Amino acid sequence: MEFSGRQGGSAAESVVAASGVIAAAIVLVAVGAIQVLEGISALAADAIIVVGPSYVYQWNLTGWGIVHVVLGGLLILLGAALTTGAVWAKVGAITLAALSLIANFAWLPYAPWWSVLIIALDAFAIWAITTWHPHRWQGRSPTAMPGRQETATPAASVASPPSATDRPGGAQ
Repeated sequence: MEFSGRQGGSAAESVVAASGVIAAAIVLVAVGAIQVLEGISALAADAIIVVGPSYVYQWNLTGWGIVHVVLGGLLILLGAALTTGAVWAKVGAITLAALSLIANFAWLPYAPWWSVLIIALDAFAIWAITTWHPHRWQGRSPTAMPGRQETATPAASVASPPSATDRPGGAQ
């Protein structure tokens, strides 16, 4: 069976994405833990959080703390559920990673480096989850993936040189 176009992708891309979905689950759990810690820090009005000049997306730290704790907790749960491969876990993980990405964009003035890191990790998780299609490779050997050539030739298909009896005119 041949796969073509964006739906099929390359074999290398699928292998990276399949490895990436496990990494995405780990990343989502880590991002969730970081967000919970950021939320606790914001709720405690910790000195780590720097409140700069006002900007369009400004909330008080209690509001941001609650957002980060709730998002973080849900990301941890869905990151763990993602390892089951359930469709609801994939949809939920993509949705929450997108919400986390948006929330951290708005959180940039408070913790710019952490926000940029989490935005990048969320983007990776979304890519890995959306490009992984495990049903493509079920029951197939790694050499059967598109783009890979079989190198071994079965012995039955190798033709032997013609013998004297196979020549026109036969054996004499």
